[in-house]
Amino acid sequence: MTSQRAKPKALDTRRIHRLVACAAALPDIQAKVETNHDENRWWPTSITDTRMRMLAAGWSTRVSYRMVNTYAR
Repeated sequence: MTSQRAKPKALDTRRIHRLVACAAALPDIQAKVETNHDENRWWPTSITDTRMRMLAAGWSTRVSYRMVNTYAR
């Protein structure tokens, strides 16, 4: 038997959007996002070979961020 997800109510969706907007407005969150954008742990700018960058990008879709250090070791 397959369970079906209930469609979120408009009120719930608005609440989630407000919570995300509040979190995104925090300076420390903004700094982390900008740092990750500029120097992503999965494809740092030190990797100049575009083939390696694509390989790393592919891995990032399969491995959680918590595992980055494990794979780096």
